[in-house]
This record gives sequence, C-alpha cells and structure tokens, in this order.
Amino acid sequence: MTTVVPPQATAWDEEEGQPGELPPPEDELLPPAKPKVDITNEAESFERLLRVMNGPDVPKLYVRSGGLNWVTSDDKGEPKIHRLTSDNLLSWFAEHVETYALKPVGRGANRTFEEMRQYPTGRTCSAILGRERWRLPKLHGVATAPILRTDGTLLQKQGYDPATGIYLFPKLRSMAPVTNEPTADDVKAARELLLLMLSGFPWVQASDRAQYLALAFAPILRHYIRCPTPMGLVTATTMGSGKSYLTYLFEELYGMGTLPWPRDNSDELRKAITTKLTQTGAPVITFDNVDNGGSLKSPILADLLTKEYWEDRVLGSTANVGAPNDRLWLATGNNLRTGGDMARRVLWVRL
Repeated sequence: MTTVVPPQATAWDEEEGQPGELPPPEDELLPPAKPKVDITNEAESFERLLRVMNGPDVPKLYVRSGGLNWVTSDDKGEPKIHRLTSDNLLSWFAEHVETYALKPVGRGANRTFEEMRQYPTGRTCSAILGRERWRLPKLHGVATAPILRTDGTLLQKQGYDPATGIYLFPKLRSMAPVTNEPTADDVKAARELLLLMLSGFPWVQASDRAQYLALAFAPILRHYIRCPTPMGLVTATTMGSGKSYLTYLFEELYGMGTLPWPRDNSDELRKAITTKLTQTGAPVITFDNVDNGGSLKSPILADLLTKEYWEDRVLGSTANVGAPNDRLWLATGNNLRTGGDMARRVLWVRL
C-alpha cells in the first residue's frame, strides 16, 4: 500500500481566504470592561439586566431545554454547557456585570449620589429565570469537528451557527478547510489515509473495520441524518488487542467523555446519562472497560438509543430536564455480550 502523508494543517482566514491565525472561541473575545447597570430601582433593574443579558458585552447566552446556557471550556479544553440556575445566576452577574445602586451622600443642597457596589436581589434573579420566552438564539448542541448540515453544506466556521443552532467548538483548531468540491484525487488520498491508520489492527472480519469506520463518521453526519445512531461495542477476546487505540482516535478527533459501567444500578445510569447530555459537549461518550464477559442488557440504554430527545427527573426534585440525544455512545471491554433489545441496537467492532 502506498504511504500517505497527510497535508500539514493550517488555520484559515475567513475574510481573506488564506491561511492565517484561527480566531479564539467567543468566550475568549470578551471586552475587558464589564457593562455597568444601575439597579437602584428593583423594577427598572429587571429590564436593564435583561437588556445586558441579550447584549454583546457578556458571554453569549443561548436557550436550551427551556433554560439559559452559555458555552465555555473545562480545564482540559473540552466544551462545556453551563446552565443558569437560581444557584449560579447571582455569581454570573458578579463575574460579568458591574451592578450598583445610587446611595445619597449629604443633605439638602449638598446632597449627592454615589455609586455603591450592589448585587441583584434573589427576587430579581428568580423573576429573570421565570421568564418563558427569550429573544435569544436556541442552542441545539455543540460540535467539535466540522459537521454536515441538513442542506448538504459543511459547517466549518468556529462559533454559533444560526442555520443549525450548533456551536462549533473545534477540537483541532489548526485544521485546513475542506473544499466544497473535492477532486477524485482528494477522495482517494483521504480513503488511503483512513485505511492506513486502521491497517495494523487484528479485525475479526472486514465488516468489523467497516462498522468502526461508520462509527467514526457518525459525529460528522449525526446532524444531517437527524436520527439516533446505534451504539458501538469495541470488544476483543484478550487484553492488549488495541481497543484503547481505537477509542483514542475518537478522543483526538472529537473529544470524548467517559463513564463507568454502573452494572445493575438503573438510577445511577439514568443520572449519568442526563448529566452528560445536559452539561457536557463531548460528542462521543464511552462506557470504558466494562467487566470481562459483561452483558449490556439495560432497558434504559436500549430506550436511550431510540430517542432523539432525552428527558429525566432532576435529582431531588419533581422537575424534568431534557436535551437532544445527539451523541455517539460506545462501550469497550473484553468478551462483551448483549441481551434484551440491545442486541438490535449495536454495531460490533471485534478484535
């Protein structure tokens, strides 16, 4: 087989159409000065704070699952979706908005007013969060690599895409753009590169390699096909066969969240799924190192793999929270088995 050397990745200047420095994410483009808001009058402060939250001087807010959210990154540089709640809205104001009240100083003709630092009241915060309608863009999800839109075009520009409601937070920030009209040579080189990457693995059959490739393309195509995808089971008969390397590719291309397999604890599994879908942006989520010979026989997981939208009750509350089920789900382990409805909802990758 011909050795294929991938082209060196370069950033791309959207304005000039030439290689250049890739702009940082929106959360790194904030102006140094905080917007100032007078909250002396509580009734007026409500509208003033709403205008600031809709404005350009604070981190961009989005509506998701009926609440307000913003996109940032965690300590590892992975995208994270933060939801504004009664517990953190006051902290959000303290970090991004300079709120003050006018306090009278002196008496009579010498009376003046000074700005004194003051935070919004709990009643104001509750009123803001209680709104049912927002003039803010809807956030349908986060992508960490270029994705195919439903109209067949490729989303490559970093940041929020109004056409899809997707926030592109690229894992590889120095990647050459993909041309809209690839040549036959481009396609051939890409195919040979992929096959070269996978040439050293001891696939049981050619179909295992084909199914792995299908899983590898799923995060790019998920928003185009707009339906749930099967779960990928990467398994082998012995340790050291290369399962970790195969999942490492997902980590490098897209970013990946991991979960321990909860065995028979259904409540723990539901809570883990809900947390990953509502609070993280990793497009691939893996149950890593399931017990040797373990059986993936879970009605909850089988239900998840057929749903486009996941809902669950918030722990310790009667309220429900939900999010699109737009992730690729994987599991790794030796001698894995399936049971129940799971047998029809997985793609096997055997080594």
